[in-house]
Amino acid sequence: MILLTPAGALDDTAEVALVERLDKGVAALRAVVGRHDWQVVGEHELLATVSRPATRDPGQRDRIVAGRPLWLGEGLADYVAQAAALFTTERQQVAPTFYACGTSFTKHLVDRIGLAETIALMPHIVPNTVLARIEAVAKTSMEAIRAEWRRAIGVP
Repeated sequence: MILLTPAGALDDTAEVALVERLDKGVAALRAVVGRHDWQVVGEHELLATVSRPATRDPGQRDRIVAGRPLWLGEGLADYVAQAAALFTTERQQVAPTFYACGTSFTKHLVDRIGLAETIALMPHIVPNTVLARIEAVAKTSMEAIRAEWRRAIGVP
């Protein structure tokens, strides 16, 4: 790992300690996520499924973004980070509400279909088949899964 910091921001001892903590965290993330054929940036963005547009279609990015469930991408990343002990329990208090809800819903999904199946959803994001895949694996509708989650967190 290479650490770049502004001159004087950290002394040598603090830089070494930071790199050691980051190395442990990245190794823990790799252990949780595993290695999959669909990963295009295996060293950094462990859940990335695309690194650049596949075509020169100017509307492709907008269609991908419109169909991408942001809660899954962000929630799974946060869930995996917490599973790898990279954050303290204070994370829920300081994180924006969306990320907390995304993580909560993702945890519910992981509890329901398992971590391996949830990670395997990542290549379904770009072709916009992720919600259908969740329904197929869970053997129920997304609305039913959302209703289960709302009940679990005490929201009618």
